[in-house]
Amino acid sequence: MKNVIRVTGAFLALMILLPASQVLAGCPEVPENKVWGKVSEGALSRYVDAAYKGDWDAYIRTWEKRAEHTRELIGRKSILVFHESKLWLRGDELAAYAQDVEGRIQAMRCLADNDSTQGVSGETLAGSALNGGS
Repeated sequence: MKNVIRVTGAFLALMILLPASQVLAGCPEVPENKVWGKVSEGALSRYVDAAYKGDWDAYIRTWEKRAEHTRELIGRKSILVFHESKLWLRGDELAAYAQDVEGRIQAMRCLADNDSTQGVSGETLAGSALNGGS
């Protein structure tokens, strides 16, 4: 029984020390910032399912374009304006945002990879076997 308690204690310590998304998916968290706030793994997955019909590649391409645009703005020493929030990013703030966008892309690639390796459920497999394998 002591070994079980030690394992459970170690697991609880891991849960406390690591953010939930890293423990559950093994993926980095999406960086939190002034532009998009805090984004959970679950919220991101639900958004991709709803807005992109589960097409992670299309959603990632959108963010890769944003990353490219942000790098171009940095190169021109320009400003990125978010009109709805009246947020203007330039200089160090723009560079930090660019890093956050890259971090978001890395997290999304990991989530997309996890999503594609989950496979199909046993229920789906049983249903297809009942339907003659189709």
